[in-house]
Amino acid sequence: MSHPLSTAYDRYTRLENGERIYANLRNYNKEGIRKIKWVVDDYELYHRRISTLINEMISAGFIIEECQESKVPEEINVKYSEKFGGVMHQPDFIFFRCKKQSHKSFQED
Repeated sequence: MSHPLSTAYDRYTRLENGERIYANLRNYNKEGIRKIKWVVDDYELYHRRISTLINEMISAGFIIEECQESKVPEEINVKYSEKFGGVMHQPDFIFFRCKKQSHKSFQED
C-alpha cells in the first residue's frame, strides 16, 4: 500500500542547485481522502497514519510478522539521482506480512 509518509507528502525542500534534501509533510494526522497529481490530475487516494494501519490489522485478528518499506537500490539512486534522489527521504510503499490469528474454541469435559 502507499506509505503514510507518501500520502502526506507535500513537496521537497531543495538546495539552490535543485538537490532534494528532505520531504515536507502536510496534515499527517488528518486521515481520509486526498487528491493529488499522479499520472492524472485529482487522483484520489486515502491517507491513514501508520498507527491506524497497524491497529486496524490487529483489531481484524491479524498477527504482523514483518514490515518493510520501499527503498531504491543505491546503484539506481546514484545512476539516476535526478529521478530517484529524493526517495531516500520518503518511502513510497509500506508492506506488511501478516497471518490471521486462529481462534481455538475449548470444550468443557
